[in-house]
Amino acid sequence: MPTDLSELLGRARAGGRNRIAVAAAGDMHVLEAVRAAAEAGIAEAVLVGAKDGILAAAREIRMDPGGWEIIDIPDPAEACRKAVALVREGRAEILMKGLVSTALLMKAVLDKEGGCLLYTSDAADDLLCVDLGGRGIIKKKKKT
Repeated sequence: MPTDLSELLGRARAGGRNRIAVAAAGDMHVLEAVRAAAEAGIAEAVLVGAKDGILAAAREIRMDPGGWEIIDIPDPAEACRKAVALVREGRAEILMKGLVSTALLMKAVLDKEGGCLLYTSDAADDLLCVDLGGRGIIKKKKKT
């Protein structure tokens, strides 16, 4: 168990760079977070959302978005579905909430057709999150 931030970052670097799919990425704080992860060598991001909003937020924090993949989807619900699809298809390992309501994001995550990123497993009854096949999976404890 890591005891400080430097140890945690070291473990993250040792695990290789993960790809983050950011739903509705047009937010300064979100872009600062993904930039910090990229600079730390632990992740890269696919920015999904209204391209104009993403570029405006990037200008506000003086971030050059030239090296980032941007998928231009102005509708927030559709941006959430696309970000979830990137994780489901294995094109990203992590889903990140951007400037969008939690309800819209969770609707995309729980959608039976295009989402279903939440699983239940007997193998990890005491864990809140497990790694299953390279994907971060939220563990939902079964009722007994």
